[in-house]
Amino acid sequence: MAIARIDNYLAKENRTFEEGRMLYEQYGTNIFILALIRSGTGAYQFKRLIEALTELSTKGLTDSPAKPVSRNIPIQPKKKEIPALETFHTEVIRGVIQHVPI
Repeated sequence: MAIARIDNYLAKENRTFEEGRMLYEQYGTNIFILALIRSGTGAYQFKRLIEALTELSTKGLTDSPAKPVSRNIPIQPKKKEIPALETFHTEVIRGVIQHVPI
């Protein structure tokens, strides 16, 4: 079914970018191509979309759609470790005591 849908799309003379993009989003797995076709609808994106769909068609697919790729990939900031107040206080006191002449 998946290959038939892609083949039907590729055989059309008047294929649209949106229809191809929906097919690739459903069956494609290359995140570079997904990002590219989501970035715009220019000639370069359309050319790469057709190439990617042709590759999917020739290498074969199962009838099940690909695992969905999240459209919004959250960026997790690195958490800074902050020492406990007791640890900080102890380190400051040690530093002061070591530097104070007796």
